[in-house]
Amino acid sequence: MLPESQILLWIYSFIAWWALYFACLTTIKKVFQNSTILSWVDKHQISEGCVSSVQGFFCGGAGIFIVLATRHDVVSAKHWFSVPYSTIGSAYFIYDFIAMYISHRLHDDAKGLSWGDDFKLYLKRHLMMVVHHFILIFFLFPALIYYSDMGDFFTGCFYLTEISTPFVNMRIILSKFGLKSSKLYITNGVLMTIVFAMCRVVMFPYMYLTYLQQQSKGMSYLVSLARVPWHCHLGSSLVLAPQLYWLFLMLRGVFAVFFLQPHYVAKYD
Repeated sequence: MLPESQILLWIYSFIAWWALYFACLTTIKKVFQNSTILSWVDKHQISEGCVSSVQGFFCGGAGIFIVLATRHDVVSAKHWFSVPYSTIGSAYFIYDFIAMYISHRLHDDAKGLSWGDDFKLYLKRHLMMVVHHFILIFFLFPALIYYSDMGDFFTGCFYLTEISTPFVNMRIILSKFGLKSSKLYITNGVLMTIVFAMCRVVMFPYMYLTYLQQQSKGMSYLVSLARVPWHCHLGSSLVLAPQLYWLFLMLRGVFAVFFLQPHYVAKYD
């Protein structure tokens, strides 16, 4: 893509994400205008979740198509949609960073604080998500698309990590409606954990194994692995680290639901 086209695509994408957010928020406000089930903060967070689910669906779908189209040659094969979706995705994550902050500002404990104190509270409350978004926007997307000679197979693998996002958001939305004890919530939680583990954790050894199978002709896997640039290992580690932490929390929640007494579940779920 030409730089001018990428800039325009980024602007259009940024506007589209916000338009979808406000469309969801307006719909939720109208549907639940006479209901006390949802607070003002809940309505904003559910709107965030809806937009996030749409992004996860399209990003994961893009990842599937890219991986299937390039897995025959992980080093050299390219796919036309890799760069356009990196632009769309970077616009989403900047939108999401702002949207999360707007929801944070609506909490009672954030009211009356100075901007400095409020932002510190925001970072304290959403530190892992902020770090995750920061790494994706300023390191992963640019490194994969603009500064790497590797094939788009790896880009597709990273796009695949978003497949679990709709399940994560469904869990949050069901919780807002007070359905934590429902079979739907429990079923979604189990599916979320399985899909998250496959797409955000198991994906990394799959990515490395596919590379090694194609590039280790006449040499051991360890020798081939040592030839991978150090910054590739670093980038993968930075992305994998928070995924392992979140997976631990999910597994702890699943364990609490199935093996602990009900009054302990709220502590771990």
